[in-house]
Amino acid sequence: GWATVRYSLAKPGPVLVTVFDVAGRAVEQQAFTANRVGLAELDLRKLPAGIYLVRLDAEGLTRTQKLVVQR
Repeated sequence: GWATVRYSLAKPGPVLVTVFDVAGRAVEQQAFTANRVGLAELDLRKLPAGIYLVRLDAEGLTRTQKLVVQR
């Protein structure tokens, strides 16, 4: 049900974490002000099993990772 996104940024600031389905639709989104290093907890209980992409956007940084949800 939950996924943990670990991040390390050059400086604290606004972060946007978005989960996309295989069709490219945003299915979950979380915005927050981040410290330089930390964790973001994503509630994925409402998502069906499948493959998703998790994208983290911060000032000057974009990272994308594959996420597999299994039930």
